[in-house]
Amino acid sequence: MNQSGRSLFLPIFLTLLAAWLFWSLSRPFVLTRRLKMEIRPLQVESKRLEQENPLLEQRLNQAETPETLEREAHRAGWIKPGERRLVFLPPPSAAQPEVIRPPARGPSLFSRMRDWARKTAKRIL
Repeated sequence: MNQSGRSLFLPIFLTLLAAWLFWSLSRPFVLTRRLKMEIRPLQVESKRLEQENPLLEQRLNQAETPETLEREAHRAGWIKPGERRLVFLPPPSAAQPEVIRPPARGPSLFSRMRDWARKTAKRIL
């Protein structure tokens, strides 16, 4: 290896070593930040569920009467033997919304720019 090869090797080696050290030392911080970002929505959901829990316990305590049990069962989608479930569907016209298209115009901006560039190139060349 000649002198110029040795003089280039050391700075390149030190740069690669510094990059590797930076990456290896910063990785735990990056992972910690990513985990905190994943935890935040879970904490919000947990807090919401903890607030909802007393309300559900109260509804459960009130559900001791047969009428309340029947009402809650209907809310959950259950039906008694012999009952019929009614399902309301939207009218067919609501299922397929009408697509309104803009009126036809002349060439697009891109087409006009392309044509202008071609004309200008022909004049120049």
